[in-house]
Amino acid sequence: MVNKVAFEMIYKDLKDKYKKLTISQKELAKELGISDSSLASNIKAGINIPKYRVIGMGEIRQKKVFPLIEVAKFLSDTERVF
Repeated sequence: MVNKVAFEMIYKDLKDKYKKLTISQKELAKELGISDSSLASNIKAGINIPKYRVIGMGEIRQKKVFPLIEVAKFLSDTERVF
């Protein structure tokens, strides 16, 4: 279940920071505090990632973008462990 207050704060922060509706795989890795390769592994395994869209055709031109709303939902619903 998404924490509505946390979701709204996170979404606003992301929107103000990036000034666009989607972020790249590299930007998401930075937001999650993990490496690009760790994120790529998670995407391949289908675990611990927000919903994303694939843009482009073929493996080389294919690009994954992450809608800010999905990133905010994921972050507000994910418990951080330090």
